[in-house]
Amino acid sequence: MGDSPMPREAPAGLPGSIPAQPTSAVYEYPELDAESKCDGPYQILDQYHSKPRKLRIASVGAGASGLCLAYKAGRMLEAGSWELTLYDKNKHFGGTWLENTYPGVACDVPAHIYTYTFEPNPDWTSFFAGGAEIQKYFEAFADKYGLRRYMKLNTKVVEARWTEDEAIWKLTLEDQTTKDLWEDWAHILVNATGKTYSS
Repeated sequence: MGDSPMPREAPAGLPGSIPAQPTSAVYEYPELDAESKCDGPYQILDQYHSKPRKLRIASVGAGASGLCLAYKAGRMLEAGSWELTLYDKNKHFGGTWLENTYPGVACDVPAHIYTYTFEPNPDWTSFFAGGAEIQKYFEAFADKYGLRRYMKLNTKVVEARWTEDEAIWKLTLEDQTTKDLWEDWAHILVNATGKTYSS
């Protein structure tokens, strides 16, 4: 008496009813004719809904934010479903803490809270850690988790342009040694630039 009734299929022929399909059936999508396709920036793709595709992700900068992006992507995105490049104009990574070298450069908050929450550092040598020590923290973090493999150093992003018709970012990049320009593209662009103060 307390059992729930089994779900019933709608009788065939009723408005809105869908014929029952075997669970193993594969629906073949018909080829769209020219009149069915849109001419604007949005178009009907010849593929099934939610078909996976490999995402290309680009980051402008390989400092604290870029490193965190690489770490999180490796743990939150499905393996093989993405690729990432951290572009940085410098020959070495580190961003703000690589570039800022003025006398007395240090973090302005207690060093113990100036870390990734998932990667604490109990070994700071001072309450307000100096710039060189903070840079070493980020270098050790990158090496511990193998993040250097995502980096393209000595490469400046000189232009990032969204193309609506292709739904991608087109990037113009500059080799900082030769000054040669080249291009790349990404589905997702992350601004991971920091702030630098001159000495």
